[in-house]
Amino acid sequence: MAAAGDAPPIVDRDVWLACAVPLSRLPAVGDQVYYFPHGHAEQCPAHLPSPLPGPPLFLCTVTALRLAADTTSNEVFAAISLQPGGRAPAPPPPQPQAPQPPHQLSYFAKQLTQSDANNGGGFSVPRYCADYIFPRLDFDADPPVQTLRMRDPCGAAWAFRHIYRGTPRRHLLTTGWSKFVNAKLLVAGDTVVFMRRPDGDLLIGLRRAPRYPPPSPDPSQAPPRNARARVPPEDVLEAARLAAEGSPFTVTYYPRQGAAEFVVPRKEVEDALTTRWEPGMQVRMPVMEAEDARRTDWANGTIKALHSSIWRALEIEWDDSTPSSLTKTRYVNTWQVQFVGFPPLMKRLRISETIESMAAPLIGPESQEMAILLGAPIPAGMQGARHDGPTHVPSAMITTQQLFPMDVQMPVLPALSSGSEILDPEIGSPPNNSVNMQPSDLPEETRSIQLFGTTITPQVEQSADSGAPKEVNEPPNGVADETVEEDV
Repeated sequence: MAAAGDAPPIVDRDVWLACAVPLSRLPAVGDQVYYFPHGHAEQCPAHLPSPLPGPPLFLCTVTALRLAADTTSNEVFAAISLQPGGRAPAPPPPQPQAPQPPHQLSYFAKQLTQSDANNGGGFSVPRYCADYIFPRLDFDADPPVQTLRMRDPCGAAWAFRHIYRGTPRRHLLTTGWSKFVNAKLLVAGDTVVFMRRPDGDLLIGLRRAPRYPPPSPDPSQAPPRNARARVPPEDVLEAARLAAEGSPFTVTYYPRQGAAEFVVPRKEVEDALTTRWEPGMQVRMPVMEAEDARRTDWANGTIKALHSSIWRALEIEWDDSTPSSLTKTRYVNTWQVQFVGFPPLMKRLRISETIESMAAPLIGPESQEMAILLGAPIPAGMQGARHDGPTHVPSAMITTQQLFPMDVQMPVLPALSSGSEILDPEIGSPPNNSVNMQPSDLPEETRSIQLFGTTITPQVEQSADSGAPKEVNEPPNGVADETVEEDV
């Protein structure tokens, strides 16, 4: 099951980024970065046995980068070699670099459900993965079935039976999936990543969901660490000691959920540390859910408090629209968020709240905004229109004098001799089913209305068979009525 010794390394830059949590990144050799030992300690499954020596951050230069996968968990990691710079001078202006080649790897990630992680069942393949990652099935066969052969990041080979069946019909991985689940000790919440190279080579990677033990009831105790973390605490203490001495050292970085990157570009850190942060400031943070790794969203929040430590100095109170994966991350670093100079648009904004704040200056005899919107003078037809506003307007009261000004001539209908008429509120005249009214009895002004300053006159035709009036409403000249359809 092992890969051939002469084969190229499976975990290249594209595979590493595909198997890492969304928005992960890698430094380049020669970059100047800041190393944070406290962030490095978050990669450990337990708290450090002793305090970290030296300052909370070290200016370093990246001297080497190696990408690989853990042989036990199959998680990808990066071994980053650093040379402490101490009080190094500012870096020279960046030189133009050759453009990076486009990603040649297609991948799809799915978080496992309880049914997917059941060691006796199969895996439900999303339609996108079946159509764009897996080889195309022969749907003329009965049933459509094929065998998929993949390699994991450590080089082990796996075979899965891909079939299209069921009611309703769906894509499934059956034979071989249970063996994979048992070998990798997968549980619900883990994420499986299917990858395809341009030559058709298929790969399968994993993202392990964090698993935290129950927190201590003592509030003075630090929150528990991820029990699935892989970095020994001794490695963190040794790296911090070497950094304090100015000696070169190497750190191991697992890009997993809940653990922020602790090797950060120099400019980002310095820009964030020189920004004045205060409680109450609106901030936003980029997020990307694993189920939708092709769309970046923003989580909005408010700074609740500032802490004296540089690492995770901001305590954020996230809005209700924040994705569930971020609601537990209350403490973030200053370089992870962006200041919002204007109130963010709420996703669950109620229209009634906006109308109530805008209605007062728009209506009323003193309104200048309405004249700007509609032009001065405001058309008479608009002055008599009905506005559905809020139940109360603090700064302007709606009165019948405002809705029906005295200079508007209201049509007066003649007295009816007998019968019952139902007036049509749209045109101010009886509908087709009115009785004892002849078209000639209607005054001229009642058969026309003012709408947005335009006179609309309905044409009245005499029915040939019953003698009853028949109205035909036509739009004014130059106005297309898109609601009228031709009779077939």
